[in-house]
Amino acid sequence: MAAISIIIPCYNVEEYIDRCLESVVAQTIGLDMLEIIVINDASTDNTLEKLYQWERRFPENIMVITYEKNLRQGGARNIGLEYASGQYIGFVDADDWIEKDMFELLYEKMCTLKYDAVICKYIRETYPGQYSLPKDNRHDVEYTFVPRDGLYYGPVTECGNCGSLGWLWTGLYKRSLITEHAIRFPEKLAYEDNFFCALLNLYIGSLYILDKVMYHYFINLASTVTSKDAPHQLDRLTTELMLIDAFKERGAFEPWHDEIERDFLERFYLNTWYIVFTRFSYIPDIFSGMKKSIMQLFPDYKKNPYLMKREEPLLDLLEMNPEPSLEELAAVREAYVSMLLDAGN
Repeated sequence: MAAISIIIPCYNVEEYIDRCLESVVAQTIGLDMLEIIVINDASTDNTLEKLYQWERRFPENIMVITYEKNLRQGGARNIGLEYASGQYIGFVDADDWIEKDMFELLYEKMCTLKYDAVICKYIRETYPGQYSLPKDNRHDVEYTFVPRDGLYYGPVTECGNCGSLGWLWTGLYKRSLITEHAIRFPEKLAYEDNFFCALLNLYIGSLYILDKVMYHYFINLASTVTSKDAPHQLDRLTTELMLIDAFKERGAFEPWHDEIERDFLERFYLNTWYIVFTRFSYIPDIFSGMKKSIMQLFPDYKKNPYLMKREEPLLDLLEMNPEPSLEELAAVREAYVSMLLDAGN
């Protein structure tokens, strides 16, 4: 039995999959330690044939799973989790690649120091200079979290200033945390990783952050994340509401209320506006629905101790009466994009 199961969802990645798998099979930890599960998510190009070629080269280490119905990355990863048998789980995206010692170093820390998760850092390829962190902060970081009502939520709360972490695909996680707590990805939705990682964080009591860039995140302009005017960019609204329901079901909503409230407003509201302002040529009619959800779930959000320390002009829109028109939101976008350009983002 391999120690690490690496799950790689694949959809129309014939141009990139060789680069990805070359980096995985070259891992210095040794192939005998790896179970590589590649899932063909109903690709319509030559991806599946390429995967079979790799499976024929490494029949003891690479498992190809294929099906005809597209389930998106979340569904593909769920299928990979059903087949995984390793003690630890890692995720790699098919258009990315990794440094040859990534899993050896993560595994070494995981085993010798007995962490629930170990993660490294990443660099955005084709965006030169994106990885930057002040020299004083360039060091490994170790966290042990204090639970509330038996749940942690710690990594989300504590690790915001540790540089480019990536989370899902830069880490190694105990499979037992995933299986024992029935953590799965939403299917047929984008931003499924936000949901999965937030739930996994409830059960991570100890974390080690390795200050080394070992994951290469490829900026693929044809990918789900970067596509323009795509309705799935708004799936984050659905996944965040699903996440609130999951927090309530798992007993996390009350003990971690302020942290959950902060992160909900960040991902559901502020990050959604960032996506709309930078990846849409028009303003979708979403403001009223977002405001209604926020006011129902968090009517006292202005008293949040984390948010009170920040200036967020976009939050001021929630207080407008009547609500801002699409024309007013377009003006806000123009000012927002100008601010991003001035900041070099």
